[in-house]
Amino acid sequence: MCVRCIYEDTLPEDVTMICLDMRSFQDPQRDRNKVNHVGTHWRVIDGIVHNRLFQETLHMAITRIREVLAQKGKVCMITYCNRGRHRSVAWAIILDHVLMHMQDLPTPALLMHSARDTWSFGACGECSVCKRPSERRDQALEQALQMARQMV
Repeated sequence: MCVRCIYEDTLPEDVTMICLDMRSFQDPQRDRNKVNHVGTHWRVIDGIVHNRLFQETLHMAITRIREVLAQKGKVCMITYCNRGRHRSVAWAIILDHVLMHMQDLPTPALLMHSARDTWSFGACGECSVCKRPSERRDQALEQALQMARQMV
């Protein structure tokens, strides 16, 4: 079943769902330094921000958000990948950060990770390293924000 089909019936009619497929980004499952962590880890976030597809995908997401806001005013963003532990989690955190700091975009009301219950299977389950504030994570999030601001 597609992501849209799972969630669409639960949304009010005045909310537009935007689904972002993150499967085209490299799967951290292939990287020994990232495989045992989830998308909250600084290396996963940094890897997404420095991916060759990042700016194009960020631009597409922000453009789509602005289009929806001009028409309806309410947006539900869903990021997904294969397992919901790395790429989609990192993207949700990045988008949350960008939306909180861009003045013409809405502040996210809620950030949820629907696959959080599966994080302990083959990953750290959000260990202390993934939870801990990190200067490198903050730097990657700020780079994403600067890129978003240049797209205005």
